[in-house]
Amino acid sequence: MSGRIGAIVLICLVIVLSGCARGGENGGSVVPEVVLKIIWQMAGPVNDDFYYFVAFDADTDQGADFPVPVAAGPYWGNGWGTGSMTHFLEYHQGHYELYEVDLNIVLREATGGFQQVTGDVTGGDAGVYTVTVTSVTPGTPDVADVQIEFEAASTGQVTTTAGTLPANSTIPPEQSPIPGIGFVTGDLSVGDYAVIALEMADTATSLGPPYEYVLPWGTQTLQATIDLSELGQNLNNLSINFITTTELIFDPNVVDPDENVYDGLGTLGNDAITLFDPYEFITIRNSDASSSYKEGPDDSTLIGPATDEDQDSVDIIDWQVIPQRLR
Repeated sequence: MSGRIGAIVLICLVIVLSGCARGGENGGSVVPEVVLKIIWQMAGPVNDDFYYFVAFDADTDQGADFPVPVAAGPYWGNGWGTGSMTHFLEYHQGHYELYEVDLNIVLREATGGFQQVTGDVTGGDAGVYTVTVTSVTPGTPDVADVQIEFEAASTGQVTTTAGTLPANSTIPPEQSPIPGIGFVTGDLSVGDYAVIALEMADTATSLGPPYEYVLPWGTQTLQATIDLSELGQNLNNLSINFITTTELIFDPNVVDPDENVYDGLGTLGNDAITLFDPYEFITIRNSDASSSYKEGPDDSTLIGPATDEDQDSVDIIDWQVIPQRLR
C-alpha cells in the first residue's frame, strides 16, 4: 500500500512540475470544442519578474482597431496596454491567467445640461467620445439631436454617428445612443457637449488559467492554449497583439516612451494580427506574417532603463497562433 501511495505522489509531483493543466484548475474537466494554441519567443530567457501578455480584441466590430501597448502617460490605465481589447492572457511570476478587460467611463469635460455619465463597460474600444447637441425639439421632455464622435485610442481614427437624448432625464445604458453609457441630463441647448473617455481600468476580471500551458523553466519560450469560447461566440475577426514589458507603469509623470521598456508586434509595437478567423483553422506564424506586424529583434521600444539582458527578456522575436478543433 505504501508503495502505491508513493507512486501516486510521484505522478502528482511530475504533473505539478510540468506546469501543464488540462480542463482548467477550477474543477472543470470538459474538453473545449476549439482552442487557440499560442507560442511566443523572446530573444533572451523569460524573466518571471517581467510581464508577458497576449491581448485579444474579440468585439466583432469589423473595424481596423486592435490592442496596442501604452507607450507613455499621463494616463497609464492598466500599466501596459490600451486600444481595442476585450481579453488578455498574462504570464507573470510563474503563472498564466486569462482575463476579461474592464473599462472605466470618465466624464472629462461637460457643459450645459450634461450632468453625469453612468454604466459598466467590459472590454472593447478604448478612446474618447465627444457628444454635441446640434438641435433641440421642444416637448415633455425636450429632445436633443446629438452628434457623436469617437476617436479610437489604437488608431486615432474618428467615426461619427448621430442619436437623440431627452432633456432633464436619466437615460439608462441600454437606451443610450452610445452602447453601455448612460446619461443624466438637465436642460439641453444647442452647442452643449460632453467629452467622455473609455479608459482601460487598472483591474480586470479573471477567467482563470488557460486550458493548457507550459512553464518556461529558464527558456526563451512561452506556450499556452486557451478555450476559444472564453473569448466569445462566432468569432471570425479576432485581433491579437503580443505585448511585453519589464514593469507596469502607473506614474502619470512618466510621459517619455524612452522611460518604458516594452515590445509588441511591428517596429513600435502598435501593429497586430487583424481580422483573423480561427474557424478557418489556419496556423499563422511570424515567418509568414505581412511586413506590418512581422516581429524581429532589437526594436526601438526597448531602449529604456534596462540592461541588455533585461531588454532581451522582453524582446519578442517569434510567434505562432494555432487554432485546433478538439471535438
